[in-house]
Amino acid sequence: MTTLNHSSQKKSLVITGVNEDTRLLVQKITNKKLEDLVILSSFGSVISQPFGCLMRNIILATYKEDIDGIYIFGENTSVEEAMSKEKLVENIQATGVAEEVLKTLNYIDVVNHDLLNWLAGPTDIKETIKTNIELVKNHPLILKTIPIYGYLVDVETGEFDVVS
Repeated sequence: MTTLNHSSQKKSLVITGVNEDTRLLVQKITNKKLEDLVILSSFGSVISQPFGCLMRNIILATYKEDIDGIYIFGENTSVEEAMSKEKLVENIQATGVAEEVLKTLNYIDVVNHDLLNWLAGPTDIKETIKTNIELVKNHPLILKTIPIYGYLVDVETGEFDVVS
């Protein structure tokens, strides 16, 4: 199989939030240059579905970029702080989306009858990282030979903890 990776250096795959400041810690933790990283960003670093878009990108990256490790990062001081469901509904309705639309989406079970919980995302970042690790590790299309690491980082202090 041909890969898109044109360098001799294997790449690492990084799943992180949207805070650009995290990238400096990513380089420190992975001991890789930015050009040797494939970085996927997601609000809250949440992999919400085993066959969703983010998981698809993870799978494709592992097969196309000769990935030697997957790193999942979460921030304990995040610019992506969780929005309350009430504030979320308020913001959605302020754009003209009717409450009936939200009720209909819950009724048809788009995301386990809880659209707002899905949008707001989890509040326990450490548990989210653990869940993401298990989801990726146990996915049938992810090679079992690729190690998966989890880190909880504080971009303000530069400190980080291993999550397993």
